[in-house]
Amino acid sequence: MERQQDKVYYQRTERLQESPNDKIYHGKYLGFATFLIDRIFMVDYESLTDQEITQTILFPTFKNRVTRLTGLKLGVSGSGERMPCCARVVYEYLGPSVDIRRAFKLCGLYDLDSPDIDESIKQAVANDIQPGEWHFRARH
Repeated sequence: MERQQDKVYYQRTERLQESPNDKIYHGKYLGFATFLIDRIFMVDYESLTDQEITQTILFPTFKNRVTRLTGLKLGVSGSGERMPCCARVVYEYLGPSVDIRRAFKLCGLYDLDSPDIDESIKQAVANDIQPGEWHFRARH
């Protein structure tokens, strides 16, 4: 994220490889963000294809140190179907200096039972509706 005068802009990169032998696809999203009360609202578009706009709403854990932001992302799938969809998301703080190559290599699709993903993240991004939930909502 980068502040330019009174606005905040950002770039989000997506790396997708559906299986180990498949080609790696990249998406480059450009957007703006705004903060309202205790939520971050982000709106971006996929700049390589110009076929997708997404909105993400994030909120903190309300603990002393904020290392993760959780929320929902709504957009259109990048497939030819272009079906509107919504998913739970977690943004994790990687620290003040990031090895970008290493971080990109970690990006991709993981099995839900993968030991590489912390259990709390798995629970936060599970796209299910629990008993007693009336609508699809973010989780801590």
